[in-house]
Amino acid sequence: MGTVNRITGFIKNMIFVIAAAVVLVSLLCIALQLKPAVVISGSMEPVLHTGSLVIIDMKKKNPEEGDVIAFEVGDSFVTHRLAEKTEDGYITRGDANETNDPWIVAPGDIAGTIILHIPYAGYFIRGISGKTGIILCILVISCVLLAGLLKRGERDNENDQEK
Repeated sequence: MGTVNRITGFIKNMIFVIAAAVVLVSLLCIALQLKPAVVISGSMEPVLHTGSLVIIDMKKKNPEEGDVIAFEVGDSFVTHRLAEKTEDGYITRGDANETNDPWIVAPGDIAGTIILHIPYAGYFIRGISGKTGIILCILVISCVLLAGLLKRGERDNENDQEK
């Protein structure tokens, strides 16, 4: 039973560490006006890989040429490099693209400047944020709780036998 106890303890610790990290990162993002986003295409390869987690500094809305910016298109963000400033707005381009984007980004559409990226971490975020991820998290937590109850029942049995 020692191995099961070690595995259960490890899983409990991992759940606690992940939950604490999520809370800490969320609080930091709120306090520092940062927003996480996931890169869903390869238009910024090799700088930003598909599945990367990017952190947008929402305070930096006046980018310079060469900065990687995030701007809103509908309900999502596009993350491209600022190629040129014009009187009408900003011209952008994905690093993997051969031509500039066919649109001009209005200054009001800029969400901010990318200040950090974590390659492939976005896959994990997207994985746990959908229905399948929620179900998986519930299953893992349920298994840990069940293992804890079984362990407690065994201890109660051992205590009863010792009396």
